[in-house]
Amino acid sequence: MSESATPVSIFNEVIGPVMRGCSSSHVAASLRIGLIARDCVNGAPLSASVTFDSKEALAYSYDGQGSAMGFVGGLLGYTPDSALLPDAQARAAELGIPVRFLVDDIPTTSPNTYLITVEEKPQDNEGAIHEEPVAITLEAVSLGGGAIEIQSIEGVSVSLRGDTYVTLLFCDCPKGIAYKALQEKIPSLQKATFSKSRSGMLHVLESLHPFTVQQQADLSNVTASHRSLFISPVMPVLANTNELPFRTAREMLEQEDASGLPLYELASKYECARSGQSQEQLLEMMRHLADIMEKGISIGVSGTSYADRILQSQAPLALSLAGNPLIGGAMQRIISYVAALMDCKSAMEVIVAAPTAGACGVLGGAVWAAAHELEASSEEVAKALLAAGIIGVFIADKATFAGEEGGCQVECGSGSAMAAAALVQLSGGTAQQAVDAAALALQNVLGLVCDTICDRVEFPCMGRNIMAAVNALACSGMATAGFTNVIPLDETIAAMREVVNYIPLQLRCTGLGGLAQTPTAQRLSKTFVSSSGSNC
Repeated sequence: MSESATPVSIFNEVIGPVMRGCSSSHVAASLRIGLIARDCVNGAPLSASVTFDSKEALAYSYDGQGSAMGFVGGLLGYTPDSALLPDAQARAAELGIPVRFLVDDIPTTSPNTYLITVEEKPQDNEGAIHEEPVAITLEAVSLGGGAIEIQSIEGVSVSLRGDTYVTLLFCDCPKGIAYKALQEKIPSLQKATFSKSRSGMLHVLESLHPFTVQQQADLSNVTASHRSLFISPVMPVLANTNELPFRTAREMLEQEDASGLPLYELASKYECARSGQSQEQLLEMMRHLADIMEKGISIGVSGTSYADRILQSQAPLALSLAGNPLIGGAMQRIISYVAALMDCKSAMEVIVAAPTAGACGVLGGAVWAAAHELEASSEEVAKALLAAGIIGVFIADKATFAGEEGGCQVECGSGSAMAAAALVQLSGGTAQQAVDAAALALQNVLGLVCDTICDRVEFPCMGRNIMAAVNALACSGMATAGFTNVIPLDETIAAMREVVNYIPLQLRCTGLGGLAQTPTAQRLSKTFVSSSGSNC
C-alpha cells in the first residue's frame, strides 16, 4: 500500500472499528465487504462464493482468523460488534444461504484480495421468487485495521472505500451520461463514472447523502437503466472534499501555529478538515471509544471465559504484581490492562481496534494505565487518543496496518508508536516530543514478524502487545527527557514500508514460519481444530 488517494480519517482507518473478533483486517473488513455485497443484491442474498489467492496469507488464515465469519455476518446484515456474529455461518445455513470459500491461483495486487460472486433472490411484494436469480461480481481488498476498498464491480474498475452513498445504474445505452447532466438531476452528487461492464453500461455515482425516491427515479430515467443498486456507507466518517492542512508529520510541525501546541490540537485540525466535524464532536466521538476501551479493561481484569482459545484468562494474573517493587505502579497497570483487552478480544467481547484488533491492547492499555496512575480525566484521555490518531494517520497513509502485508511491526509496532505519542500528550509534552516518541517506538520494532500459532491471534500476540505498550512508555519518557531522535517519523515510516517488502510470506500471518512451526505449536494445532471462523 502506497500513499492513500483517499485521505485517511482517524475514525475510519486508525481508531476503530468497534467490533468483536480477533482480527480487524479479517473479521471487521470482511464484514464490511459482506455488507456491500448484501446491498449489491438488494439485501436478499441467495448464495455467494469468495475466492482467495493460494499464494497469499488469506488462503491460510481466512477461516481461523474470522474472514469467513465476518463476510457471512455482513451478508446477513450484522454490525461488526453484533453478539450474533460468532454464529453467522450457522445462521446462514439455517436460512438456506450457501456461502462457499475457495482458494485458487488468481491474479491479485494485494494479499488481502476477495473475489466475490453473490446471487440475488428476486422476490415479489409477497416474498415469492418469481424469476431467475441475478448474480454480481466484486473484487475487494482489506487494507488493514478494518479499512476496505471495492476495486471492481462486474469487471469495471472502481475505488469505493465505504465512505459514500453509492448508486449503481446498469443500462443498455451505447455510451454513458455526462457527469454534468447527472449533476443537474442530483446537485449533491460528488463523483460519477461510467464504463462498459459485463452487464451493460455501468454508471457508478457517489454522494454524501442518500438519494430520495424521486432522485432515484430521475436517475433511472436519464440513464435508461434496467437495474439499480444502492450501497450505503459502512464507515463512520463520510468522504469530504475539504483541503487538508497537512499529510505528513513534517508538514504538521511546520504549520504556522504548530509551535507550542499540544499534538491533540493539531490532530483535531486535521480531522476537522477531513471529517467536517467540530473539535467538540471529535472529542465526544473519542470519549465514546475511550469508554468502550475502559469497559473492556474492567471485563478483562475480572476474568473472561471462552472455550475455543489457547490462553485462558491472563489479565487477573497481573494483580499479583501490584506489590512488586520492580514492576509495580504504571508498569503493573500496563501489563494488566493490555492483557485485559487482549483477553476480551479472544473471548469475543466488544473491543476497539486501535489500530488493529490484533494490537488492540497496546494503545488502550497504555493510555488507561497512565490515566489511572495520573488520575487524568476522560477529557484528557480523549485528547491523548486523538494525539495517537494522527500518528496512525501518517502510518496508514504511507504504509499499512495489515499484518498480512508487513508482519507484526505494522500492527503492534504502529500501536506502540501511537501509544508513545498519546503518553506524551497525557503527561503534558509538546507535539514535537510526541512525534519523536512515536518515531523512537516504531524504530525499536522494525522487522517484527507475525507468526501466530494455531491460526489464532493469541500467542505470541499477548506478549508482543505488552512489549509494545512498555516500549511506548519508555519512548515517551525518552522523548520528554530530551533524548535525541536521529531519524524523523516520516523517514521511519518510509523505512518500515521498505521493510514490509522484505518480509516473506511465511512470517506474514500465515502460520508457516517462526514460532508457528515449532514442535510445540504443531502439537497444539492438532488440539485446536478450526470451528468455521469463530475461533478468534
